[in-house]
Order: sequence, then C-alpha cells, then structure tokens
Amino acid sequence: MSGKDRLVLDVDRDGWTKRLQLNIAQLDENDSGHGYRLAGPKYNGSSERLLRATLDERDAGEIRGFLDAVFPLPADGTTSSEPVITADIAAHVLWVENRGGYPPGSFVRKLLDAWAFADDSNAARLAVGWPEYAAAFRLLGERDGVEKLNAIASGKGGTP
Repeated sequence: MSGKDRLVLDVDRDGWTKRLQLNIAQLDENDSGHGYRLAGPKYNGSSERLLRATLDERDAGEIRGFLDAVFPLPADGTTSSEPVITADIAAHVLWVENRGGYPPGSFVRKLLDAWAFADDSNAARLAVGWPEYAAAFRLLGERDGVEKLNAIASGKGGTP
C-alpha cells in the first residue's frame, strides 16, 4: 500500500436480497481500489453501506495475530495463499494464447476473453477473483514461461 492507501472493513446491505455483506478493501485517496467479500451475497451494484471502519496499524497487528495463531506461515516463509497453477489452468491460458493447451468451458473462455481486452486496472480486478489465472498469465510473460506452462499442463511440472 502507498502512504495514501488505507484498509477498510465495510458492512453493506444488498438491495435485492436485503442480506448483509462484509468486505475488506484497499482504497486510495479517491476511494478507488479493490476488495474481498468475506460474507454475504455477491455484490451486484445495489448495496447500501451501513458501516465503514478504517483499519490502523494497531488493528492490523491484532488481526495478524489472530490469523497467525490459526493459520501459521510454513517454516520456509511461503504463504498458503500463493496461487497454484493447475494443469487445467495452464492448458486454458496456453490455449487462449494459441500456444497449445486445450479450450476451457464456456464461462472460463469468456473470462479469459475479457482478460485479453482488459486494461491494467481491470486485469488487476480480475486477478483478485481468479489469482491462479493471473499467476499463469504472469508466468506466460516470463522467459521460458510457455515451456513451464506446458510442463504444468502435461503434469510434468508443478507450480513454479
């Protein structure tokens, strides 16, 4: 986060279902950013904000303590939230880039088509929802990325 970014917890009420929604979001000075829905129905644009709490360093430390107690980091320092590129994901990204692989189902095909037309800001939003595909696209852009994705797709290599 930059010095002007901040983290917030929002409680909203969905306009269609009237159910509560809870999310955490990283916002810039213009209230733009991205977030993660923790509970409630998916956001559809009809929500009304009921409560916003801006988190400070003390809050972050307390939350981090709870997370570390229940979900400790492995001894090697890697996080369990690192995206895993499966054989299917590798094959789908290779296919959409005409580098081999095989076609995804209709939803993922449309998702990857949207990704192909997305600017950096919208690609970042897609990456929040589908981090494994974002990791595969990043790998594709690396030196030997096509070969690495082909190895994953064929079952001869794991996530790099």
